[in-house]
Amino acid sequence: MRFANLAGIEIATAALLGMADPGYEHICDKFISVHLGELEKTVAFFKDLGVSEILFAGKVDKTRLFDKGLVLDPSSQKLFSSLPQRNDDAILGAVARFFIEAGIKVLDSTHLLKMIL
Repeated sequence: MRFANLAGIEIATAALLGMADPGYEHICDKFISVHLGELEKTVAFFKDLGVSEILFAGKVDKTRLFDKGLVLDPSSQKLFSSLPQRNDDAILGAVARFFIEAGIKVLDSTHLLKMIL
């Protein structure tokens, strides 16, 4: 996030509850906490702010996607139940496609670093 600040980019963060540092709220321009299965809420947050590009940052414990108590919104349920494989690449790719299909471009995680160098 420091790179975005240095580049003068406004930071809107959708932080995964239980995985993201709660301190992020204080260094972001816009912030929301979401549960792992809330893709629809996350897209709505970004769309309401007019965000057209995002990048993924941080580690996600993808094994939690398959916890019995996890509640998925309808889009998340459809997306994850349709995965032919459940490895990191398949999951991340499916989530990225979800955002792209919603009209939000997913940038490479090194994008901000490249802008500064």
